Amino acid sequence: MTSRVPDKVVKYIEKEVLKKANVVGYSRTLKPKIIRGVETSIDAVRIYVKKKVPLSALSDKDVIPH
Repeated sequence: MTSRVPDKVVKYIEKEVLKKANVVGYSRTLKPKIIRGVETSIDAVRIYVKKKVPLSALSDKDVIPH
């Protein structure tokens, strides 16, 4: 069963996360978290980016909390 992302989380993503450099979207439902290219059993909101870049290449304001 697919779970909907809570409204509070959607509001935060739309207000804070979508404005960050490189972010192009997010999953509207909870999906398995991906760690080092492998899906896990942990539910998460996936944030989609144009291109994955090293943390060191991002400014502090563009880092997405995890």
